[in-house]
This record gives sequence, C-alpha cells and structure tokens, in this order.
Amino acid sequence: MQSLQLQNDTLIDIATFLARRWSGKENVIVGFSKTRQNETRLKEKKSY
Repeated sequence: MQSLQLQNDTLIDIATFLARRWSGKENVIVGFSKTRQNETRLKEKKSY
C-alpha cells in the first residue's frame, strides 16, 4: 500500500509540474479523487 501512495504522490508532482508549465501560472492545484470523473476548473485553477 505504501508503494501505491508513493506512485500517487509522484503522479501528482508530475501533473502539477506539467499543468503549471502549460498554463504559465504557478498557482495551479492538481488532485486525484476516487469518486469524481476527470474535471478541470480553469477559473479556479484546479484540475481533478
């Protein structure tokens, strides 16, 4: 289970890096959710 958490943390770090570079903004939030479908809220600068 600890390996899965490490993988998720790594994926969040990579996704956050890419989202910040592509958007050109540093205050972007990326998160994973088991219950939600993929979603991007550009006005709130969030991606799930």
